[in-house]
Amino acid sequence: MNKIIAFIILCCVTFNAWSAEKIINFPKPGMAQDYKWLTQNLRCQKCANQSLADSESGLASDLRQKVYDLVVSGKNRKEVVSFLSTRFGDRVTYDPPFKRETYFLWLAPVIILLIMIFVMIRAMRSKKPTTENKEPALSNTDQQKLEQLLNSASKSDSNQDPKS
Repeated sequence: MNKIIAFIILCCVTFNAWSAEKIINFPKPGMAQDYKWLTQNLRCQKCANQSLADSESGLASDLRQKVYDLVVSGKNRKEVVSFLSTRFGDRVTYDPPFKRETYFLWLAPVIILLIMIFVMIRAMRSKKPTTENKEPALSNTDQQKLEQLLNSASKSDSNQDPKS
């Protein structure tokens, strides 16, 4: 029984050690804020949609260390982003700059919206009125029968006594 309790305690201690955050010391307080902002706003190149702070990959760990080294050496946020962008391309940021290589990325939503509006307008204009509300055309014989019925009905109405 003592071995089971010791095993459970050992597991609890081990799980806490795995979940502990790595404590990073900085020479100046503002550096910690820059490091945190950079690791949350730079994309892991292996994970693609995770920030450096969230990713557990080896590459993200190396990049966090590089960001730490750059921040401690006195580089500001812009310089660190520029450094990583030259090595990994604009994909390292979640907000790529507007330049020739990224025109389509930025303009694609607007282009798609305009195309959809154009297609909707064309579809609405080309839609022909339905014939549901129109009366169907009668053949000549049907037209003659209809006229005879209407004439006979009007004669019978005129022959009736107006007092009735």
